[in-house]
Amino acid sequence: MTHRAPRIAVELLNRTVDHLGYDDRRRDMFISRLATALCRAGRNTEAARRARQVISRATEPATVAEMSWVLANALIRTGHGDQALDTLAMALAGDVPAGWRARLRSLTALAQVTEGAHAAASTTAEEAVAAGESTSDRLAVSLALRVLSLVRRAVGDERDGQELVDKALAVLGDDHEHLDLRLLLLADRLVADDSLAGRAEVDRAVGQVRRLAEQVEAGRFTQAHTLITACYFRLGRWDDALAEVEALAPDQEDRYSLLILRGLVALIAGHRDDHTAAEAHLTTIGAERLCSAGDRHNAGYVLLARALAAEREGQLAKARAELAPVLAAGTALEMNVRYLCLPELTRLALAAGDHDTAVAAARTCQAETDLAPTAGRLAAARRCRGLLERTPALLLAAADHYRACGRRLELANTLEDASVLFGEAGDLPAARAAFTEAVDVYTGLGADWDIRRADTRTRPYGIRRGQRGRRDRPTTGWDSLTPTELKVAHLVASGSSNPDIASALFLSRRTVQTHVSHILAKLGAHSRSQIAREAAHHPANAADAPHGSGS
Repeated sequence: MTHRAPRIAVELLNRTVDHLGYDDRRRDMFISRLATALCRAGRNTEAARRARQVISRATEPATVAEMSWVLANALIRTGHGDQALDTLAMALAGDVPAGWRARLRSLTALAQVTEGAHAAASTTAEEAVAAGESTSDRLAVSLALRVLSLVRRAVGDERDGQELVDKALAVLGDDHEHLDLRLLLLADRLVADDSLAGRAEVDRAVGQVRRLAEQVEAGRFTQAHTLITACYFRLGRWDDALAEVEALAPDQEDRYSLLILRGLVALIAGHRDDHTAAEAHLTTIGAERLCSAGDRHNAGYVLLARALAAEREGQLAKARAELAPVLAAGTALEMNVRYLCLPELTRLALAAGDHDTAVAAARTCQAETDLAPTAGRLAAARRCRGLLERTPALLLAAADHYRACGRRLELANTLEDASVLFGEAGDLPAARAAFTEAVDVYTGLGADWDIRRADTRTRPYGIRRGQRGRRDRPTTGWDSLTPTELKVAHLVASGSSNPDIASALFLSRRTVQTHVSHILAKLGAHSRSQIAREAAHHPANAADAPHGSGS
């Protein structure tokens, strides 16, 4: 149960510990099992407390090593990588069994990479691979290979990073003890697929992560679903992204996942011109500097949301300053987010009259593209150059990529920029065509702020949306349902259970329950049978057909 249903294991082990006397020789053994289950369940603060209890009294080297592993994992997840390194160094200085020594070395490498010490992490990980292979410890080898993949991705080598993830998965296997790390590796591969693959490959990767997350219910559940949420945001599936966030348990302690999720929700609210919600979410993050390497690595969506908030207030210099940290050495944003930030920084710097920062952003983007010329990087570099050189043809070339891979916000942003440049050049037909497509995409996203900005930027060239304007989605009734909610509603009407719907649409059961709750509220219904009666009046069309990935 610790590996397959850790929350149930925690309950059972807590009962056991409560029934044992303080002088019972078995007590520390059960507390150590409890600490492991708590860590698997994502209850990191309590896991750390229990692990420290055992370490303070244990005499067996294997027990000290195992609890040091649990304690360090909990510290890494809660943003205390420096403390994790101290814990691991102390454990490795003692009498550690060979197998545990390899594991602790691999975890040391992970703590080093979260602290931004990539060179040290690479050396430590290579040592851990050798030690793990000598003791046939698959967990140690796989975790070390994952660290090496993170180092490669940090310097921009996504393909080598993906190959290392695949190698780690092959080494790890699929036994129950290692499902937690397997889930994390599959989530890593989802990030790589989002960078390198088409939409079908991304959907398959999402399905794999979901299935294992449902099977494991581990502490990595939040992290895996955070990556899915970010993927949905980039693909313009914002309602699905918000449903994922709502479906997650509110008491998670994964600092980095919470940073990403709060940034994403604030960013969507900002684009949808909901100033109050955006401000509320940014306030929960706080205005403090993101000092740790782990924070900086995961801060991209927060920076974008802060920059958007400043731009909405007309403070272009502040908006540029909010994104400027992406140019700082050691920031090492996750690559997908980096290529959202650099073109936006170029645009905002030019709008603020800061030509030097715009040049620096464009050069950074081009240099990283030269290092690894993937399609996504080429598009971002073309967008930066197009803005800097005032060349709309480069922007249209970038737009072709975003259109093909379904990156809807980047597509609309790029077309909006092209429309402005065409207007400056006096090519009004081309300006209107780019503007019209941009507004159509923004409308589908519900990006009201972006529509207002596009209107303002193109108005000097006589470009107007005409009389059609934006038609808001109703807030109640059948027409208020999102595309995924329509699929769920028709599956409910067919008699499918929530687990069946989750399997059909590659969703988690929690996410399905969130969608069902939304459907009931929007329809004013009180039961699944009432959903079915309403669905009978609205036959499913091709777009609503309950098949595929629920886009």
